[in-house]
Amino acid sequence: MWHRGILLWMMLVLLLIGRGVNAADLAEAKQRLAEWEQKIVSIRIRSQSRSKPETNTLTAEAGLEFSGSDSDWAWEKTGRFRDQHTTRSSSDTGSRSLQMADHKHYYFFSFSDTDKSRESPTRVRISANNIGDPMQSHTYHRPFHGLWDDATRTWLGERIQNVTEATVTNEGLLEFDGTFIGLGNKGPIVDKKKYIVRLDPKHGYLPKSIEREGTFLYQVDEFQEVEPGFWFPKTGSFLSTMPDYHLLGRWEVKEVELNLDSPDFLFVPPLAGDTRVDNTITGKRYWYGEKRSANLPPPVDPRNQNRPSPLTATLGGVICLVLIGIASIAFIIRKRHTN
Repeated sequence: MWHRGILLWMMLVLLLIGRGVNAADLAEAKQRLAEWEQKIVSIRIRSQSRSKPETNTLTAEAGLEFSGSDSDWAWEKTGRFRDQHTTRSSSDTGSRSLQMADHKHYYFFSFSDTDKSRESPTRVRISANNIGDPMQSHTYHRPFHGLWDDATRTWLGERIQNVTEATVTNEGLLEFDGTFIGLGNKGPIVDKKKYIVRLDPKHGYLPKSIEREGTFLYQVDEFQEVEPGFWFPKTGSFLSTMPDYHLLGRWEVKEVELNLDSPDFLFVPPLAGDTRVDNTITGKRYWYGEKRSANLPPPVDPRNQNRPSPLTATLGGVICLVLIGIASIAFIIRKRHTN
């Protein structure tokens, strides 16, 4: 009997120790990720992805040898961000997407599907820079999936504070329910499937893998140390799931710029004269530049608000000339009468 008592006592001790380790790991993960986030004043990430066309029935039917994309993503604590995404394939077909925001406005751009040589967008939607707007949640962030959340525009260091329970896997990874950090929440659409996130304590507790209902979605194969103590994903794999196909591929982070002065042109809308503007703030729709809608007045240049219009200036000049002429004639007549 005393053998059983000792055995039960040892099992209880191990269980309590195990619980303590899990709690300590979760607490450490929260602290490390919060410190990681605090180091970011601005960040720019350039990455590439390449998918396997044979996993995508749409591209396989098109006879493509490969398909991929280039991404240029930048973010500042001030609220400015930029996400540029360009697809490419062996047939040179592809598309571009661009969205950006300054301190007040959010811009979503559309590009021509027929004229690939056109650099400027054909259309731009301007709205207030509001967090939670489902129209502002289109970021392509495969290399740092789980680290960043579109709906709240927050890093994992803030959202992991919502996690209360976690376990440690046999590989030493910290595992928890991903719904607590916003996975599956896409604006008004909530995915009720279960997400599992695993963090790697050897690399700052950054996400190592993400699964949904047992299906792999994201995995990091290699991390990089951008600066001492600041880790970031380097290479890995992804799986995009759609109703009619699954797309499997790999991604690689080509460059990470941490806390460098971001050039202002990154956040300046690249508009042309024939870009259609839909301003949801003012309710106006017009052509940018000279080609404006006939029923919409052009915007007033603040520098010219106190200046007369060209027509007013012209009429004023004519009136002045007429008055000068009348005065001259009156002077001549008066002089003749005097003589």
